[in-house]
Amino acid sequence: MLELSSVISAARGLPAKEQAWWQAAYVGANDRRPLADSLARIERQAPKKLEEIFKLCGHGSDDDVLPWHLALLARSAGVSRPTVTALPTKPAFVLGSLHVKGPLQLKAPLVVTGDLTVDGPVVDLTEKWLLLVVGGSLKAHAIASSQDLLVGGDCTVRDLVWGAEVHCPFVVRGRVKTPLAVWSDRRPHTIGDAGGIGEVLATPAQEALERRFDPALLQAGEFKQKALVQRLVSGKPFGPAAPSKRR
Repeated sequence: MLELSSVISAARGLPAKEQAWWQAAYVGANDRRPLADSLARIERQAPKKLEEIFKLCGHGSDDDVLPWHLALLARSAGVSRPTVTALPTKPAFVLGSLHVKGPLQLKAPLVVTGDLTVDGPVVDLTEKWLLLVVGGSLKAHAIASSQDLLVGGDCTVRDLVWGAEVHCPFVVRGRVKTPLAVWSDRRPHTIGDAGGIGEVLATPAQEALERRFDPALLQAGEFKQKALVQRLVSGKPFGPAAPSKRR
């Protein structure tokens, strides 16, 4: 098992350019504290395993270990081997790459140091604090996100990226490839290369949503969250019905 001290040492050795990119990508003055602050706090707390780092996150305090600090820890771990880890229901720091054979409905914070492949949608729509950090690249059928979602490599999504919630950033260091991205509620997002996005709807009006989505999924210019998630998880179409052909 990779020791925490090794990960921290590697994080300290990350190129300054890499650290500066993530620091600039994250939002809020209090969220731009340097990585060194979190590394020092982790060392003071001396957690016995990587998962215990989550206890130092998400409390809104001035010395929280920030999500983008976790992204840099994942990037510096340098582990890309496949893993047989089952889909976690508790906070997990996966050393390696993870392949989820079906939907990934997050129940707890998840950090994957390698690549994450999901044969279905990634869903993190919940009121409690969560986050998803991928050190490598992320592939999924769809993303419906209201929590911090940070990807160190590329992000390839077959059908749809929907980002809601004004306070939680969606950050991808590499290229995002998807036919449609919808940013609701002024969702903050930073993308290294957005050239692979077919269409972007930013805080869209009802008319724009009706053009791309089944009206049954919409109400007053907003998604019916539960209904949309059910469509994505079941793999059913979410677009408007095709016009019937005249005989």
